[in-house]
Amino acid sequence: MNSPHQSEVQENEVEEREGQQRDSQERDRHEHESQEHQEWSERQTVHSPVLPAQKARQGGTGHHVRYALGIGIAAIIIVFLGIYLAYFG
Repeated sequence: MNSPHQSEVQENEVEEREGQQRDSQERDRHEHESQEHQEWSERQTVHSPVLPAQKARQGGTGHHVRYALGIGIAAIIIVFLGIYLAYFG
């Protein structure tokens, strides 16, 4: 038969295991919440690495994009001016 001391030791062991399980569940929940609150660009994906937002934005414009945009806007203004003058001019 178990002595009072042995049953007390067994109860302590059970309580210790339950405490470890609670700690583990709390740690897992905290890790899950911190992943949910990460910025989407900082999350790791299975398919490819994702760069932080600042590094992803860095890069040169290149290929004379400014000129293409400027010429396109100027062309649209001229076209709309022509349409305006054709109807109201």
